[in-house]
Amino acid sequence: YDFVLCHGVLHHLINLEHVLDQINRSLKPDGLFLAYEYVGETRWQFSDERLDFLRKSFPSASFSQRPPWKIRGFESVRSGDLLGLIQHQFGDRCERSVSYGGVYFPFVICAGLEHDALLPEVVRLDEKVAKEGTLPPCYHMGLYRKSGRPAAKARPWSDAELESRLSPPTPLS
Repeated sequence: YDFVLCHGVLHHLINLEHVLDQINRSLKPDGLFLAYEYVGETRWQFSDERLDFLRKSFPSASFSQRPPWKIRGFESVRSGDLLGLIQHQFGDRCERSVSYGGVYFPFVICAGLEHDALLPEVVRLDEKVAKEGTLPPCYHMGLYRKSGRPAAKARPWSDAELESRLSPPTPLS
């Protein structure tokens, strides 16, 4: 193919190593791959570092992490691995890239709608953080050319591991 686009697809997949290798193999010698993906924490389980940053930056807002059992199915099932795997497969052939959302997305997910008045400041801080690299991004858009790199070694998954990834257990109350 001359061009392959993945817009919000890859972060729903388990077998990323295989899929990225197949995308690369399917490209013509000068073919392009455009990825626009959520690359933040897997299952939206934001790091303590990120949540502490949000709490310090927006002390008037309250933040609560969504429990992993409320994020069902394939939603961001391996998103935390995605950017590294894209860079492994295509990194030496990156034409353009931008990463952002390290503040905005977790704010929207973890703070209630009652904090919408803070969104202009959230967006400004997100732009600053993306420029400085203060926090890891939650979104990445990259344009890559076909690469000669080999595929990343696929991660083996047991049935139990897959089941726990796709349907984390709900604690008994």
